Amino acid sequence: MEEKNILAEQLQAETELFAEAEEMRARLVAKKQELEEILHDLESRVEEEEERNQSLQNEKKKMQSHIQDLEEQLDEEEAARQKLQLEKVTAEAKIKKMEEDILLLEDQNSKFLKVSAEVKLPNQNAALGLCDKDALRRSLREQNKLFLSSLSLRRKNSWRTESEEEKAKNLGKVKNKQEMMMVDLEERLKKEEKTRQELEKAKRKLDAETTDLQDQIAELQAQIEELKIQLAKKEEELQAVLA
Repeated sequence: MEEKNILAEQLQAETELFAEAEEMRARLVAKKQELEEILHDLESRVEEEEERNQSLQNEKKKMQSHIQDLEEQLDEEEAARQKLQLEKVTAEAKIKKMEEDILLLEDQNSKFLKVSAEVKLPNQNAALGLCDKDALRRSLREQNKLFLSSLSLRRKNSWRTESEEEKAKNLGKVKNKQEMMMVDLEERLKKEEKTRQELEKAKRKLDAETTDLQDQIAELQAQIEELKIQLAKKEEELQAVLA
């Protein structure tokens, strides 16, 4: 009986230990599940934090890019303002230069018109001079023929005398001189003709240049008006940038 009681007590003790072990196992399983849930929650939170961090990084990059864009835009606007200011100064200088060019062209045009009017008179004088030179040339030729005829006759009559030979030499010198004068006259006539042609050519050129200058003046005036319009626009843009 006593041994039976001892065995019953041992069984009871082992049953309680088993129950406690089962209870502990159950608690451990529950704890494990709890920890697994916590771990899963933590993993989810980590993923969320990583996504949030990535989102913040992306937003940071966007903000940095936006800031850089703003800085570049400010630099561009400053450069544009400076460019507009420079273009304003340049446009004003161009307008001033073109106005000066117009005054110069008008002065040159006036001079060309004056010279063109004066060119007509030398042309007329050259034509008259050419007629006089032709008459003189014909007269010299006739005189030369008469001289040669007279010289030939004198040579026949007094060739053997020393005095006549000396005269012949002198007459020969005179003849040579007259021939040289004739050559010189021919050269002068050629030069006069060339000068007349050059004057005619210069007159035509002056007429063309006068027309061209008038066209240039009209074109420059149109450009000045265009630049004034552009300058007014640049002023508006500059005021908009400065505002």
